[in-house]
Amino acid sequence: MENIDPESVLSTVRLIDPDSFEQLISDIWEYIGYNTEVTASVGDKGIDIVATRDFPYEETILIQAKRYGAGSTLSGPEMQKYGRLSGKDGVDTVLVISTGGFTKQAREIAEEEEIKCIGGNTLANLVLREGLVDLVESYAEGDSVQTPKQKRSPDSPDTKESEQSFVVGEGDCLEIEVVGFDNRYIEFEDRDENIHEERKYTVICMYVRNKTDYEWNFFGYNHLAVTASDGFSYDNHQDNSWSSRSGQYTPWNNGKNHDIKPNSKSRIVVIYKTWFDPEKIEYTTKLLHSHGDDNQSDGKERITIHMDESIREKLNSLPESLPIDQICLN
Repeated sequence: MENIDPESVLSTVRLIDPDSFEQLISDIWEYIGYNTEVTASVGDKGIDIVATRDFPYEETILIQAKRYGAGSTLSGPEMQKYGRLSGKDGVDTVLVISTGGFTKQAREIAEEEEIKCIGGNTLANLVLREGLVDLVESYAEGDSVQTPKQKRSPDSPDTKESEQSFVVGEGDCLEIEVVGFDNRYIEFEDRDENIHEERKYTVICMYVRNKTDYEWNFFGYNHLAVTASDGFSYDNHQDNSWSSRSGQYTPWNNGKNHDIKPNSKSRIVVIYKTWFDPEKIEYTTKLLHSHGDDNQSDGKERITIHMDESIREKLNSLPESLPIDQICLN
């Protein structure tokens, strides 16, 4: 089909019966790189699908899939039932998918319980981005469904390494990709104290991609916490962080609103005042979605990325296009 938009994809998804919808979600997560299992419909205790993978790190996701119509939303009391799942041993993420969206109370409970939510529009955009419209139509029409071949292996790197994103973390609206890091000597200057010398810094370069068809504004609140391989944690330094926008380096966490256009990405460079090897990156930001003439906050996006030793070896360099040696810190 040509000229398919998210609204038409979502309308088609809503034609699928609830049991088949669970299988569809299982197939989608299987395609993007997980081993999935649909649980029994009776006594599943709020778990419809278990998704696991071993690469690029071990992860277990519990998925609750709700196929609602356009006029229905998932309520707060319903969301409350899934809160206890996030505390189970061995569970990394609890994910609730609702084709009808979520009430305000449900969103608030999800944030408190650290439950990830995917609404109908986000799901439709995922289907379009991954090229799975035919799969959705097969389920809606009741045809014999052939599960597409996995794009990524959940157990090891794809043989086509150039197509494999080794360090990617995804939220509902954003995708974070770490493209390199390095321990560098960078010039430091303090004219008041008459200091001009080279000092040790760890530099991490990432891309933040907007997965949606909406323009998102970022509040000044952007927090990056990095855990090193030795167990120590480091927060980003506001004065030593830049985002590459329009060819200029500007403070990243400086209290200003930044924006990322639909389906585009921005480069983020973060510099820490010591040398270390990053093992876990936790990125949190507040998002503002423009609804006509009114701007409304859509809450926080929290994304976690794990990096083991083998991945750090692949990433232990910075993009050649990043002129980090030309930056003089002060």
